[in-house]
Amino acid sequence: MYTLYYSTQPCCKGQKSAWVVKKYGLRLMPELYEFLNPMPFEAAAQMEKDLAEDLRAEGYTVAGGT
Repeated sequence: MYTLYYSTQPCCKGQKSAWVVKKYGLRLMPELYEFLNPMPFEAAAQMEKDLAEDLRAEGYTVAGGT
């Protein structure tokens, strides 16, 4: 289960914040991503492409990751 994150940083002021994140978001879940740091840029770019391909293959709409 993923937990969405809602940022309350003053720079954002809610102008581009998603309502679903505001309503259901609690916090970041470090256990989902802490093993990825540090990661070189090239590896991160390749991982983004691979993840986008996998999600598209499962029928998800993905913006980016090309």
